[in-house]
Amino acid sequence: MLSVSSVVNNFTLSNTTENIDAPEQPDYLFTFSLVSRMQQKTVSTVLVRPIYSRNIGAVCRAMANMGVNRLVLIAPKCELDAEARMAASHAQALLKNCTIYPSLKDFQKKEGEGLRIAMTARSRKVRPTVRLDKALQEFSEKNNELWTHSGQIYFIFGPEDSGLSLEDLHLCHRQCHLPTYSDYTSLNLAQAVLLTFFIFRRLLEDIAESETKTNPPSTERPSENEPRPKPTYHPEQTIQTWLETLGFDLSQQRLNVFTVLNRLLLENTPTEKELRILETVLQQNIRKLRETDRQNNS
Repeated sequence: MLSVSSVVNNFTLSNTTENIDAPEQPDYLFTFSLVSRMQQKTVSTVLVRPIYSRNIGAVCRAMANMGVNRLVLIAPKCELDAEARMAASHAQALLKNCTIYPSLKDFQKKEGEGLRIAMTARSRKVRPTVRLDKALQEFSEKNNELWTHSGQIYFIFGPEDSGLSLEDLHLCHRQCHLPTYSDYTSLNLAQAVLLTFFIFRRLLEDIAESETKTNPPSTERPSENEPRPKPTYHPEQTIQTWLETLGFDLSQQRLNVFTVLNRLLLENTPTEKELRILETVLQQNIRKLRETDRQNNS
């Protein structure tokens, strides 16, 4: 997990903690600002239906290079065998400790809170892709609630042969691509993971450096007992129940009124207060509809 401690370890010189009060240690101030900004975030790599075990191992190695220590596998099509361990090299612990779900829906039920960024080289007419660095910068500049208050950030990658499906993308807040400079835009899975987190970490560095220049933080060490941020909230089940109560057919998997409404909410990332108000309105409407239906049937 890319927690506060791991962020500090990855951006601080090895002897920093021994000289924490020394003014000649600007790296500590830099990391303190970074820790304050990111608020104990957990960053995860999510591989959806990966095909080749060697690629999973290579992804682990890329994650270790970038200091990202949580791997989630969704319905993998291969075993985590000797080939995967060989490709992982010294990052084999990531293979051993990875979390596996049978489907993306199960993943969402268990870990649905937080910012979900889909990584894909294909742009869709209904949902164009945005370059990753620009999307992350937008989240940061707009002080987006999912960026500032969510404790979870997921970078989601599709299978090697076809990438993420349209149904997969419906569960994500942003659909992003990586910068390439030719007509050949497809990257090897491990390369895509490495470049994704390089861009992500560069943004964190820029944010921390900017904060340190404009508002130098205290030299006091961050408290290890600071409360973790509350998970973000999304009334997905209530929206689905409301639409079904209205009589909409949600059986069509690729595109229906639920997926459209859900996508609009995810893309616009309303605040938790706004989502709570929406939930209240929908719940009240569901009750009224059911009361009317009972009266009509009595």
